[in-house]
Amino acid sequence: MKPLDRWVFGLLGACALGGALAFLPGNRERGSLPVAEILQEGRVVERVVLDPAAPPREWVLSSPGGGVNRVRLEGGRIRMVEANCPDRDCVRAGWLDRPGQAAVCLPHRVALRVRGTGKGEDLDGISQ
Repeated sequence: MKPLDRWVFGLLGACALGGALAFLPGNRERGSLPVAEILQEGRVVERVVLDPAAPPREWVLSSPGGGVNRVRLEGGRIRMVEANCPDRDCVRAGWLDRPGQAAVCLPHRVALRVRGTGKGEDLDGISQ
């Protein structure tokens, strides 16, 4: 192996290591964190950044006819923790933390969805 080959391989290795370190969870910038939307009746009630360092928050959404949904934000993720609908599929959806994930309560017309932050982040390779 020639000295120039060593330099080239060393440079490629350093670039690969730097690229891998940029994707570690602790190295995400606040601007690159996903955003969760809480919707009721098709309108956005609240938009929150899914920041693991943010303090826990809760929302209680009331629907006509006595419907109640309780939403919790904690540790960079969001979920419906309680609903008085008959099937409770929205509660069983669990924690949401990645763009494209959603939980919907059809009887109460309440939804959670996680979106990316940059142009095109909500689309995968097939959707584009």
